[in-house]
Amino acid sequence: MAPPPQHAADIAPPPEWAGAGQQHQSQLIKLPQATVLPLSHEAFSQILARFATVRSRDEITNLMLDFLSEGFVRVIMFVHVKGEIRGHDARGEDLMIEAVRQIRIPATGPSLFSTVIERQTPFIGPMRTDTAIDTAFDAALGGVEGNVLVLPVVLRGKVPVIVFAATARYDVDASVIRDLADQASAAFERLIVAARRS
Repeated sequence: MAPPPQHAADIAPPPEWAGAGQQHQSQLIKLPQATVLPLSHEAFSQILARFATVRSRDEITNLMLDFLSEGFVRVIMFVHVKGEIRGHDARGEDLMIEAVRQIRIPATGPSLFSTVIERQTPFIGPMRTDTAIDTAFDAALGGVEGNVLVLPVVLRGKVPVIVFAATARYDVDASVIRDLADQASAAFERLIVAARRS
């Protein structure tokens, strides 16, 4: 038995391929451009203008959830009210909105969520399980794999909304995440100002 070829030059294309590159060169030029990578600056630029035209809080949160769900397996939006972090909306095939709205997480006490609220900056990295609250939340989701995002939306010095995204399927650019939070915060502020004027 002859030994297998050791170099690319040893592998000859079949005769019918001869000149194929020249014959189809014009077709290759006409191929569609590469798909925009989720969570990238390019992807964010496609929704940026929509933040300026929102007319309700749900429109703002839907923009955030839809954008993040392109790059994460699960996305849950929480509202921070009366010392609790309460589930409000979600994206993900295995998440039921009714069940998400039953989630209650203490806003005080050591946890990833309370740290994000206190520092008012996003967290990107592996899910923490070094506190009782984080361990219970991780268990409630059946265990969280890969990197997670905990994103606070800061409004007038407070954090009324937190978005949790689990199992990143793409690289997460921290600057895009900050821009997303800033645009959401500005949109919420415009709604408040508009409501007071009306």
